[in-house]
Amino acid sequence: MAFDKAWAEVLATHPDGWSRWGTFRSQAHLAPASPGVYVVRNDDLEVAYVGVAHARTLKARLQDYRVGTDLNGLAERAIDAALGDPDWILERVHSMQVGGPPRRARQWMREALDRSELQLATCCCDDGVSAQHLEKSVIAILRSRDALWNQR
Repeated sequence: MAFDKAWAEVLATHPDGWSRWGTFRSQAHLAPASPGVYVVRNDDLEVAYVGVAHARTLKARLQDYRVGTDLNGLAERAIDAALGDPDWILERVHSMQVGGPPRRARQWMREALDRSELQLATCCCDDGVSAQHLEKSVIAILRSRDALWNQR
């Protein structure tokens, strides 16, 4: 219930601008080529992260996560959560012990994001400055209601 109320408040920041929730991989693939804000929630429907694409497009920013080329922000938090799960680590160690190849950092990151079963919603903005303002507004709304992975 608290999430529904908070999300309604977020939706009001940019009426008709937010996408529907979808899996991280599908939404990242379909993201628009414009500046904007993205909100990520976990499988418990708790908002985990709020991010912004202000210097690049949403599509480019989310693609970096999807293919494993950006180890900052959301990806860093996902890998931190995965590294806190002994079973996840043991599965990877076992894979290497039975002859699997060592993984590169980007492979670990993709696996950590997949492990998180994240959902994503996006909102396009006219420019990078308005995207940064929207991100700050969304974080302010959600910070008091959810445990965000955002460090700022």
